[in-house]
Amino acid sequence: RVIGSDAFYNSSLTNVTFNNRLITIGARAFAYTDLRKVKINTPQISIYREGFKSCDKLVLVEIESNQVFLDLNVFANCVNLLEIHFPRINSSDLGNVKSWLSEKLWSKKQIIIYCKDKIFVAGE
Repeated sequence: RVIGSDAFYNSSLTNVTFNNRLITIGARAFAYTDLRKVKINTPQISIYREGFKSCDKLVLVEIESNQVFLDLNVFANCVNLLEIHFPRINSSDLGNVKSWLSEKLWSKKQIIIYCKDKIFVAGE
């Protein structure tokens, strides 16, 4: 149900899929890993500070949860991140999108965010 803080920090994981029992991903749990894709399919998920920070190879995140909490800098410095999908969440329920990304990523305007009600580019 919980992946603790720093659990896979700096590991060589490349893909990860989470199914319905996971509730919490701790701070920096997957920071500095080789993840390329993350898929979360749980009823609710909380991802804490810098959960996926500096995953340089990460290009796609899919979060298929009905309730989502993303702390500060969850995807900070994921320089190749292109898409984040929230098919069950309205854009108005996402909170401050800029706070999950580093200023550098926000200003690049490269990440497309797909929600239940709209599609938008981070930084625009």
